[in-house]
Amino acid sequence: MVARAKRHPAPVYEYRLIWSDPACEVGCAQVWAVSGGREEYQVALEKLRGQADRWHCTCPHAVYRAEPLGRVCKHVLGITARLFSDRRSPCGNRLSDPGVPASPEHCGRNP
Repeated sequence: MVARAKRHPAPVYEYRLIWSDPACEVGCAQVWAVSGGREEYQVALEKLRGQADRWHCTCPHAVYRAEPLGRVCKHVLGITARLFSDRRSPCGNRLSDPGVPASPEHCGRNP
């Protein structure tokens, strides 16, 4: 059996920080715009008091499949893989998903 090539190349996603709370208080700490795929989405980082930070994405996979299972979608993985280098969120809290690295150096500033 011969494997067929994909009809379309994999999308190149662009991630843009559109809002950030420099004080990193409880609640929404950052909002990212994701473009380059079929549709544009938003990804948010929520800081929880005394708990691991939580990522949210508006894509259908995150809403209907990943979040109910405590996982993150490919858009969150893309942001964290490109921007963060250690196991902490931009606000210094540990992240809820062990496969999602992050770094406090990006808290409160636009890349």
